[in-house]
Amino acid sequence: MLYESLKKDMLSARKNKESEKVVWFSSLIGELQRTGAKEFEDAQVITLIKKNIESLKENLKGGSGHEAIQREIEFLSAYLPQQMSEAELKAAVEALVAGGATQMKAVMMGLQSQYGGRYDGKVASGIVKEALSKLA
Repeated sequence: MLYESLKKDMLSARKNKESEKVVWFSSLIGELQRTGAKEFEDAQVITLIKKNIESLKENLKGGSGHEAIQREIEFLSAYLPQQMSEAELKAAVEALVAGGATQMKAVMMGLQSQYGGRYDGKVASGIVKEALSKLA
């Protein structure tokens, strides 16, 4: 599980005296623990990491600390699964539509269940709309 990997990597960072990474790990793990859950699915961890990356990107627009923010974005991105290419996403959508999913919600739910966290939702939405418009 991704959560366990984060905890293990935090211990390693502590042993190696990588204080910047320890702060990032502590922040991320603390945020997860504040939800009150005892166990964390990879999807929950991925969602939180993506949310933090988006927040950091907003901070980049705001002003100072660009290098530190960029390092944190790179650090967090390393824990995200490999993103699907647009071609892979199109193929997945076409397979779902060919399998009988003819509604936007059904296709998006199929993508989420099979490829959760591995694609950009906005890009997927556009591809699904395009694929479904060809059916009409």
